[in-house]
Amino acid sequence: PQKLLDITENSSGESIPVVISNKDVTAGTGQKVTLGFGLSRNSGAFKPEAGTIEVGRESDWTASDANIDSYMAFSTYLNNAATEKMRIDSGGNVGIGDLIPDRKLHVNAGGANVVAKFESTDSIAAIEFADSGGSAEIGNNGNDLVFFPAGVEAMRISSSGNVGIGTSSP
Repeated sequence: PQKLLDITENSSGESIPVVISNKDVTAGTGQKVTLGFGLSRNSGAFKPEAGTIEVGRESDWTASDANIDSYMAFSTYLNNAATEKMRIDSGGNVGIGDLIPDRKLHVNAGGANVVAKFESTDSIAAIEFADSGGSAEIGNNGNDLVFFPAGVEAMRISSSGNVGIGTSSP
């Protein structure tokens, strides 16, 4: 092995060579298993959980299969305190800055003015909205906000505040 731990399996199908378990059968939602990542300070002091990935019960796991739901949470250190930063719930909802996401992507910026940033090295950075009927994009071109229903520019708000519908030069 090239590393302290090298786990290898040859399999033509799915392979789960490592399982970390918590076999506590107590009722409730307190059961979880956590994978910790440790780092040392320059002085040598060690933080065994500088970051963690945790999996736990979302509900009490009774005899009914209908409530066997789990979550996955990601935590990091900020100012010497470990706090959860992101969670994926059993329904596939992802919460960033929110421990109870109620949408496929739920971002809580905690009072920050800018919630998300989308950046591209191309000339246009855009967000695409799609459904079974087609798609539309809203993007930034230079300092202008541009709307592209069906991939064609239909409206532009220039950085000076001019609005153009059907023209790229308002």
